[in-house]
Order: sequence, then C-alpha cells, then structure tokens
Amino acid sequence: MLKKLIIVMMLICLSPFFIVSGVFATEELEDEREQIEQERDAVQSNLSDAEVELVALVQELDELNEQLEDLNDAIAKNEESIDETEVEIDENEAEVEELESNIERLQNDIEQRFELLKDRASSYQKNGSGNASYIEVILGAENFGDFISRIVTISKIAKADNDFIEQLELNQQELENAQGKHEEILLELEHQVKELEELHAQIKKQHDKTKEVRDEVENNESEQEALISQLVDEDKDLASQEEQILERIEDEIRRQEEARIEAEKQAEIEAQAKAEEKARQAEEKEAEEARQAEEEADKARQAEKKAAEKKAAEEKASQSNQTNSSNTNDSSSSKSSESLSSRSSSSSNNSSGSSSEGGNWQTFSATAYTASCTGCSGVTRTGIDLNANPNAQVIAVDPSVIPLGSRVEVKGYGTFLAADTGGAINGRKIDIFMADRSDAIAFGRRSVEVRVLD
Repeated sequence: MLKKLIIVMMLICLSPFFIVSGVFATEELEDEREQIEQERDAVQSNLSDAEVELVALVQELDELNEQLEDLNDAIAKNEESIDETEVEIDENEAEVEELESNIERLQNDIEQRFELLKDRASSYQKNGSGNASYIEVILGAENFGDFISRIVTISKIAKADNDFIEQLELNQQELENAQGKHEEILLELEHQVKELEELHAQIKKQHDKTKEVRDEVENNESEQEALISQLVDEDKDLASQEEQILERIEDEIRRQEEARIEAEKQAEIEAQAKAEEKARQAEEKEAEEARQAEEEADKARQAEKKAAEKKAAEEKASQSNQTNSSNTNDSSSSKSSESLSSRSSSSSNNSSGSSSEGGNWQTFSATAYTASCTGCSGVTRTGIDLNANPNAQVIAVDPSVIPLGSRVEVKGYGTFLAADTGGAINGRKIDIFMADRSDAIAFGRRSVEVRVLD
C-alpha cells in the first residue's frame, strides 16, 4: 500500500513538469506558426503586387502591339504612296520623253521649214526682191484667168508659209509649256518621294523602337510570370509548413489533454488511495478504541469481581450474625440480575427489530456518475462491470460511513447496493450510477434522505 502511494505521489509531482513542458512546446509551435503566417502574408502581398504589375505589362504589351499594327499599316500605306508616286513619276517621265520627242520632231520640221524659207530667201536675193519675183510670175500670165489664178496661188503660198510658221511656233510653245509643266510635276513628285522616304524612315525608326520596347515588355512579362510562379510555389510550401505546424499543435494539444486526463486519473487514484488510507487508519483507530474499550471493560469487570469477592468475604464474615439479612440481600441481588438481563434482551430485540425495518433516515449530498466518466474504469470497487450491467442499482459511498455491500434506500429513488467508492465521496456523500450521461448531468447535486437497510 505504501509503495503504491509513493508511486502515485511521484506521478503527481512529475505531471506538472510534463504539462509545463507541453505548454512551452505549444507556445514554440504557435510562435513558429505565426512566423510562417507572417512570411506567407508577405509572399501573398508580393504575389498580389506581381500580378498587378503583370496585368499592367500585358496592357502595355497590347498597346504596343496596337501601335506596331498602326505603324505597320502606316508603313504599308506610305510604301504604297511611294510606289504610286514613283509610278506617277515614271508616267510623267514617259510623257516628258514623249513631249521632248515631239518637240524635237517639231524643231526638225521648223528647221526644215526654215531651210525651205531660207532657200526661197536666197533665191529672192539672187533674183531680186520677193515682190519682184511674184510680179514676174503674175505678169507672165497668158490670159486674165491665168493672171487671177496666179495671184490667188501666190497669196495662198505666202499665207500658207506664214500660217505654217506661226503654227509651228505655237506648237513649239505648247510643247515647251507642257514640258515645263511636266518638269514641275516631276520636281513636285520627286519632292513628295523625298518626303515620303523621310516619313518612311521616321515610321521605320519608330517601328523599330516600338518593337524594341515590346520585346523588352515581353521579356519583363516572362520574368514577371516566372516571379509569380516562384511566389506561388513559396506560398504552397509555406501553406504546407503551416498545415504541418497546425497538425503538430493539434497533436501537442491532444497529448497535453491526455496528460491532463492522466493527471486527473492519478489525482483521483491518489485521492482514493488517501481515502482508503484514511479509512484504514479510521478502522485501525476504531479497532484500537474497541480494544482499549475492551481492556477498560476487562478492568472494570476485574474491579467488579474484586469488589464482589471483597463483598463476599465481608458477607461471609458476617454470615453467622446476619443470616436473615444475607438471605434478603441475596434475593434482592437475584432480582436485580434478572431485571438487567431482561433490559439487555429487550434492547437486543429492539435492535433486531430496528435492523429489520431499516436504520434512521439521514441527509446526504448526492451526485450521479456514468461508467465512462473521467477516470472511471467501468468496474466498481466490488467488481461489478457497469458497462455489461447498465441497469445496475449501484451507488458509490464512503465505506467509513456506509459499509460496502450494504443495501441502501434513497428516498424517492429506490433501493441501491453500496458497491463502489470515489475519490470525492467522503463523509455524508453518495454517487448514484446512471447509464445515460445526459441523465447524470441533469441530476446534478441534490440533498437526499438515505437509510441503510442491511
């Protein structure tokens, strides 16, 4: 018994150490979890910023692609305009060449006509003035009709020569004007081509710069996507670590709860051991008091015996003188013994009657318990399996007040067997077994009237 009590005391003393160490372990795990949560918050914040930046890069990339498309369209249109202008230049150059050819042809005609006129002029100089020549022609007419005919012919020749020269001069002027106009158009077209080429160069430069920016944005987008992927992986890793920490915390809490329950069980065992030790000491004390009372009774009986012997000696000494008185005294003593015997018998009968009808009603504090309560094994102190016998009428008592194995009546609740004990059941307390936990909780703590039947 003493060895068992020492072991229980050691467990009780060590249990706070385990609980305190468990508390420290839980605090460390909570600190680690909080640190992981902070790291995860930072990662998620960076991830959110990276996603916002990625959206901005995508928008910028879309805008740059639109600009590139516009620039490509502008380049295409500009190249088309350049091609059209070059075609127009070619056409104008062809017309200029044709005009130059016509001018050259007209110049040749004019030169030939001038040569013819020069020949005539030369002939006139050799033969005299032109008028004289014409007069000779006219005067050489054979008749009047021939005269008129020659005058008309000479007039027509002179007029034709003048008209032809004037027409040649007009044609030459028109050709020169057309040539000048086409040369102006060529100059303007060449200027347009130059402007278009400069614009084309600017657009091409802008196109190349925009493409360079787009390539840089695409590179940034790739880097941003890689960063987001990395942050997502870090977040997943931290989430996994956090989940592991939570599992460890739950395991630690579960372990502490089991340690607490074990400590409570050990405390109940200690309390039960103390109660048993107290009951044993009380029994030993009662046995010692009974022994002392027996010794005192023996002493009293011996004293009475000595007094009786002394009295008998005195009576024997005076017997001869007081025979009648002695007889009277003997008769009185006999009657007194019979009366004592009668009272003793009556007391015994009354006690027997009282036991058969039950003891006196006494007020007890009552609670209720189940087979699966904290620290309960499901088997009573006297060996009754409450799990196998859920309808058993059993109560837990303090054996120093109500002996185990007694039949006990609880007023208003029925008759029960005192078959169990409890660490908290001391003095005028009983604990009533109930199969249903909700009934036990609803019962709570009550004052009841109890009497021991047997």
